[in-house]
Amino acid sequence: MLGLVWGVVRGAVAGWGSPEVIGSFVLGSLLLLGFLVWESRAEQPMLPLTFFRNRAFSAGNAASFFLTAALFGAVFFLAQFMQAVLGYGPLKAGLQLLPWTATLFLVAPIAGRLVDKFGERPFVATGLTLQAIGMLWIAQVADPTVQYHELVAPLVVAGCGVSMAMPATQSASIGALPQQAVGIASGIFSMMRQLGGVVGVAVLAAVFAAARRMVPSALGAPGNDPDEIVGQAPEVSWLEPFPDLLLNADPASVVGTRQSLRLAMVAALQHLPPRQRAVLILRDVLAWQASEVAELLGTSTAAVNSSLQRARAELTKLAPAEEELSEPAEPVRRALLDQYATAFEKADLVALEGLLTQDTRWEMPPIPTWFDGRVDVLRLLAAKLPKGEGKRLVVETTANGQPAFALYIRGRDGGFHAHDVQVLTVSKTGISAVLAFHLPALFPAFGLPISRPAD
Repeated sequence: MLGLVWGVVRGAVAGWGSPEVIGSFVLGSLLLLGFLVWESRAEQPMLPLTFFRNRAFSAGNAASFFLTAALFGAVFFLAQFMQAVLGYGPLKAGLQLLPWTATLFLVAPIAGRLVDKFGERPFVATGLTLQAIGMLWIAQVADPTVQYHELVAPLVVAGCGVSMAMPATQSASIGALPQQAVGIASGIFSMMRQLGGVVGVAVLAAVFAAARRMVPSALGAPGNDPDEIVGQAPEVSWLEPFPDLLLNADPASVVGTRQSLRLAMVAALQHLPPRQRAVLILRDVLAWQASEVAELLGTSTAAVNSSLQRARAELTKLAPAEEELSEPAEPVRRALLDQYATAFEKADLVALEGLLTQDTRWEMPPIPTWFDGRVDVLRLLAAKLPKGEGKRLVVETTANGQPAFALYIRGRDGGFHAHDVQVLTVSKTGISAVLAFHLPALFPAFGLPISRPAD
């Protein structure tokens, strides 16, 4: 199960088609199959597979598995929602869930006694139905502006459903077998319940990970061999650059707001939930009115303002301070960028070595492999840059409030074709990071053609 759960959790991050995820699924499946084969041949198995021939036993354990998966997944979701969206602290979020969890102490004992009188099936069916109704109710009212009292009733309904179904599934599973098998049956029921909880949290974690925009350095350790670069992973939700020209501002205004834009992008694109991310960029970066954002997102002005307030609070906690992003004075910065463009067009590695900082980082989404440190970055450039002048064309632009360059590579037809957009992080000691987005489809967003004719 570790391999299967690991694959689910890492799928949205590493990519569902990545060797890590596929290998985890294959290994987990083989080990699980091997365990079942072993148990089927053992004289005294820990998991007697013959028990599952009993329909009531199988149905009770299946219901318990999915019930617990939904329960643990919902607990995970609601705790995240109350903390990340509503801004509650961990203790307050836990206390606010008491109307849900308290029903286990009030309803479950009564349901357990009634199960003995009326049988398990009505309580399993009714309990699962109430839990589904409660979760759907929460999904309908869950919004950044939701008031806590609006969540109490659906929490109670969902809690009553769980409290009714849980003792009924246990009774159905254990009561379906002879008295001498009760111990093993109880152990199997407990195992299925624990596995359900693990799977439920894993699935929700995968959903949350899929909503986050990633950069290669967030996926694993850096590489150091240019010949072992992993292929593109389009299934990963990658961070993308935001062209400054979309700000509809004059160049002086863009330069004046460079630091605040960078601070917003660093936090918003990598940490905030999708709704807060959109509101922050539309309101604080593009300077839209709250009413315009509300119309675009199909929500209320109050909801937009609430999301913006929470996004700004999160920005304060997560974004780097402006002094951490300090740049050299404009003349020095201008000279540095000009030297970089010239050196890159000429594939002048000696010049590039003098421009890159010792701890520079080179990332290439949607390629998961990335390189850390000047030595490894130069090794990458030496292996991948076509040698000689006239084979590259570098066009300056800006993205995320940072300097950027669009790189064209000369093709066999003699023309230059879009290759990647490089967003540079410039510090007082040189170029400390390059995010080279190998996504030619981005070029039109920067007002640049996909292809340029040869001069």
